[in-house]
Amino acid sequence: MNSDSILIRDAVIDDLSQLLEFEQKLIAYERDFDPNLKAGKIHYYDIKKYILDPEIKVVVAEYEQLVKAKFNFEPIIGEVYHLYNN
Repeated sequence: MNSDSILIRDAVIDDLSQLLEFEQKLIAYERDFDPNLKAGKIHYYDIKKYILDPEIKVVVAEYEQLVKAKFNFEPIIGEVYHLYNN
């Protein structure tokens, strides 16, 4: 992949550890702004379940060190985007 390429693909179970790590980094960052988050390790999403569920599409886009994950739950909740810096 050259520096101008963006790779967009379906998430696979092999992405799970990286996506969980990203989720924890996001939660750690948001703790400073949201005093209502529980202490300790929490999860916003059951990412493994979402990747394995044929009714839910999890897509990751890769560009250099920046990874964008998209979870599409439509029609349940719509679309949720999270931007992670690896």
